Amino acid sequence: MSTRQTTFSILSRRALLGGMVAGLIGEPGRARAECSVVRTRESCPSRWTYATARRAAIPLPDGPEGEELRRWCAFALRAFEMKAELIMLSCKDEISSHYDSDSKSSDYILVSKPEIDKMHHRYSDPGAIIQGILGHECWHLAQYHDGVVTITSRHELEADAMAGYVLGLLKRDIDFNVNGTIRWLEVRTPPDCPGHGTAEQRHACLLWGFEYGYREGPQPLTALRSIARTLSFSA
Repeated sequence: MSTRQTTFSILSRRALLGGMVAGLIGEPGRARAECSVVRTRESCPSRWTYATARRAAIPLPDGPEGEELRRWCAFALRAFEMKAELIMLSCKDEISSHYDSDSKSSDYILVSKPEIDKMHHRYSDPGAIIQGILGHECWHLAQYHDGVVTITSRHELEADAMAGYVLGLLKRDIDFNVNGTIRWLEVRTPPDCPGHGTAEQRHACLLWGFEYGYREGPQPLTALRSIARTLSFSA
C-alpha cells in the first residue's frame, strides 16, 4: 500500500459530502486518552486507574443492549488488531481509553452507562455513533503502544481518521446514516478538553477515513500506522 503524504483540505461540508460520500453507497503508567491536550502521564494522570475503575465498575446491561456494546467494542478492537477490557461505569460523560502498564489488563476502555443510555434515548439507531467513538478510542491505544506519551491535536485528528476508517468497514456490513454519524462525531469534544482540532478538520478526517476503510479496508495495523504517520492536516 502506498504511504504517500495525504493532505486533508478543509473544504465546505457540502463539497466533502458530495465528493466523498455520494459515490459510496516518561513514566510508564496511566494515561487519559479522551482528555488529551498536551497531557502527559507524569503531569496529568487519569482520574481513573485500572484498580479504581474495577472497584467502581457496574455490570454490562443484560440482553440486546449489552450484547451490542460488546460487539461494537470487539469490532473496533479487531479493526486495529488490539485487545482491551471493556469496563462500564455509572458516572456521566465517560467514554475513554486507557493504557496502564501497572495493571494486569494493560489496555482498558471505560464507558459510561448514562452516556450510552443518552445516545439510545436521543437516536433511533446509535450503534454507528458509538462505533465511531470506540474506533477513535481504540486508535489512542494503538498510539500508546507505538510509544506516544503526549497526545496532541495531531494525534486526535489521526484518531478521527481511524474512527472514520472503522465506520467505512462497518458500512460494508450494515447500512447506517453516514452523514448524520459524521456530523455528530465532528462536534463531540469534551467541554474540558479542547485541542481535538476544528470541526472542519475533524469532518475532513472522518470522511477521509470512511472512504479509505470502505474502499481499501481492512488493512493490517502496520499499514495503518504507516499511513497515519504520513497524514498532514491543513488549517
